[in-house]
Amino acid sequence: MTPTKPITKLPIAILTAAIALAALPACSHPQDSWVMTLPPTVQLHQESPTQIDQSAGLKTVEPPKVEFLFVEDNSDSMAVHIKDVDDNIDQFVNEFSRNNPVDFHFAVVSVYDSKTYQTADFHQKFGPNSYYRCGQFHKVKDANDQVIPNKYFISSTDSNWQAELKNTMKIGIQHLAQGGPNYEETFSPVAAVWGGAQDQPLEFTGQAGVQELAQIETNRQGYRFGGDNAYKIVFFVTDANDDSTVSSSVLFDELKQSAGGDSSKVWGFAAIVPPKCKLASGHLCPRDDAGPPTKIEKFLQLANHLPFDPRTHQRESNIVSLYNMSFGKKFADWGKSIREQTITQKIPLQDVPVISEDPSKTLRVYYGNQEIPWENKPGVVGYTYDPASKSVIIDPKFQLDMVPGAKLQVLYSAIPPEAILEGRVKDYSAP
Repeated sequence: MTPTKPITKLPIAILTAAIALAALPACSHPQDSWVMTLPPTVQLHQESPTQIDQSAGLKTVEPPKVEFLFVEDNSDSMAVHIKDVDDNIDQFVNEFSRNNPVDFHFAVVSVYDSKTYQTADFHQKFGPNSYYRCGQFHKVKDANDQVIPNKYFISSTDSNWQAELKNTMKIGIQHLAQGGPNYEETFSPVAAVWGGAQDQPLEFTGQAGVQELAQIETNRQGYRFGGDNAYKIVFFVTDANDDSTVSSSVLFDELKQSAGGDSSKVWGFAAIVPPKCKLASGHLCPRDDAGPPTKIEKFLQLANHLPFDPRTHQRESNIVSLYNMSFGKKFADWGKSIREQTITQKIPLQDVPVISEDPSKTLRVYYGNQEIPWENKPGVVGYTYDPASKSVIIDPKFQLDMVPGAKLQVLYSAIPPEAILEGRVKDYSAP
């Protein structure tokens, strides 16, 4: 009779995976033969997963999806700030896009003002086409700063998306005397974009109004990826508090619902004038008459998923002052955090994979045709396997060339369920 081998003699990854995932009976089987050798159940090849026999253990997942929405204050008081933000947004873009296999959409909206825009006097003086509707996207501008017809959001598949975002964010200022906003609403446009209640302007009557509303909603549907697995990330750029009827908690709950109930996928950032903002002279920073942005701050507290600061044991701030001339660096830090946390995902596997001394023979991970290496020695960045969740985890430090439409794929050899018993792996090799 072959004696059972101690559990400690088994490879750690295999042992832990078996313990965590096998349904174990209560009785023992002392006469069974238990060994460490685990031959793969399928043949592995050097080709990309798209060329491999689909009978292999193959898990395919979509890359992470992110819907970015920039809400910009285009009122008179923002004239001194808006250009600084536009000039520094490329630092965010450069850091976020650094070898990042993430599908994303960017859209830009301006603040809304239902108190002003929905009055008969305003329409009589300025006309119905003098402002952007609630949550209506600004048209995308190309690398030459020219409007692209019928294009309302920027995609990761656009070859010049960095230049498009930088130029599209240049929405400028609409002065109050020319029909610009007076009571800045930052929440109502966000709620409108992701399916919340929205204001119905006076002029949206008759066939023309119905068609305009339908076109705005069509643009939103194209911007939203569909489904509920995309991150919802909002950037506020304003020197005022929100003046809409939407509360901070209601807005967060609406975005959470649109993300499938996953609050970790609702992120918020803001370039604002914080309540205690002071100039070098010691005077309080000038701001809009609406007062300090307390509603925006409450939303940002709910939507902060940045890393914890080891010095304060609190999360890093997702707020930067419009009077802080180093906010370009802050934008870059945010771009890096978003990139790292969105790409760090667990890819759950249905079966327990074989983890040998050379996992590349039994477990391989691809992004398109790019193979991601196993982290098996110092200096190697790629992926690891978590036996507790039976998932492959991609290291956020690993740099991939973004390929539009590419998917993440895991090819693996599975340990048959009958070979897992009482936390040990049974010899199931051919006699």
